[in-house]
Amino acid sequence: MPRLAIIDQVVSAGGVERFLHGLVGGMLELPEIKGWDITVLLNRYNSGGYVVKWPEHLTAPNVHVAYLFNDKLSRLFNWMSTSGRILGIYGTGYAKSRIPWLLSKYGRPRLRRYAGDAQLWIERYCSQQQFDVAYFSYPFGMECPKIPMPMVATPHDFNYKRFNTLESSARAQMDRQMPDWLRRCRMLVVSSEFIASELRHFYPEFADKVRVVRLGIPGSNRTPSKVELEAYCQRTNLPQQFLLTTGWIVPHKNQGVLFEALGLLRQRGTSIPLMCVGPNSDQLQPGRRGKARGYVAEMLKLGGRLGLENGRDFLGLGYVGDFELECLYRLASALVMPSLYEAGSFAALEATRAMCPVACSQIPAHTEQARLLGDNVWLFDPHNAENLADTIEQMLKHAEVTAERARRASELVGQVYSWQKAAGGYLYVFKEALQTNIG
Repeated sequence: MPRLAIIDQVVSAGGVERFLHGLVGGMLELPEIKGWDITVLLNRYNSGGYVVKWPEHLTAPNVHVAYLFNDKLSRLFNWMSTSGRILGIYGTGYAKSRIPWLLSKYGRPRLRRYAGDAQLWIERYCSQQQFDVAYFSYPFGMECPKIPMPMVATPHDFNYKRFNTLESSARAQMDRQMPDWLRRCRMLVVSSEFIASELRHFYPEFADKVRVVRLGIPGSNRTPSKVELEAYCQRTNLPQQFLLTTGWIVPHKNQGVLFEALGLLRQRGTSIPLMCVGPNSDQLQPGRRGKARGYVAEMLKLGGRLGLENGRDFLGLGYVGDFELECLYRLASALVMPSLYEAGSFAALEATRAMCPVACSQIPAHTEQARLLGDNVWLFDPHNAENLADTIEQMLKHAEVTAERARRASELVGQVYSWQKAAGGYLYVFKEALQTNIG
């Protein structure tokens, strides 16, 4: 029985976390999975700072969940690195976070492992467990581990190559680390032809390792009833009509063009509020203006210049659970994704499954998805607020046509994007990695 480790040392609070749920869920549906022993190795906190709660239904006698830094001393240092102030005392959060950082940077290997050096911890864990193959779902932000078993990884995208979405030091780190990951991995799995082309463009010497496996549709554990939808509306005070957008509020997600489109729509006499969902979108809530940072603060200033009122024209709902997100998809007038760069949009697929109309920026990954969904997704120029405003206006004005296109897309999405198919594709790659010599 081959032993597989699925490792995510970061657990991104967004697409990657949902990707892991879908992939393992798809594996559990495959009869052949009984012939594998699988360990999912995760960090205890995701990138949004929330505790990772692995769904109970995604475990089995041969599918186990383990956590990085699972001894008492490591958990203490992990808490120091990720939690806030002690008793609310100003400065204590920063002070205690520096202790693990100093140990991980200057301490001996044993102390570095305890202090949160994920590379060392993973190397030790994998050697002890003697896995046959190790899969890394997020090969970023860490030196490539030196482990004896074959490795497979998914470099989800290369937006740091195209946009200044990271600080220069972080970009330099990724540029330095990525070639080593690509060299050491026997296979590289990506989710779209676009990302495959990006990898071949930036790293042509590793082109023969690339495999494209389309993903499934991230889904909720259950479908909300009409009564539950009404209760959610009342509890959250949602308007009767609203637009929805999801994800981190950061420059390459390009929420600015959506704010500008809202301003244009108000000038034309069309007023429809925007609900923003994502780990840092709570900074858009009224009363939190002073706590907004970076691009979020820019959006608040932009909204003010456009005459948009916080709480009336836009609102940040923060990080929401799967069930709440499912409610929002089913209640929204449309999902709008204005990103400048993506490997693909989980949110667009989720919304499509829930028969929510979807409008996406006309970038290669979104165009690829739209084609596979029979061109029943609206596309717009992400650099042109007027084009986006026109798109939203047409979707709202021609409600019957909009609903029909959303219905057709929902019929196709499950045929194209299946977690069971994706899991089968990944297992095939893992078998290939076991049988392939390193070139």
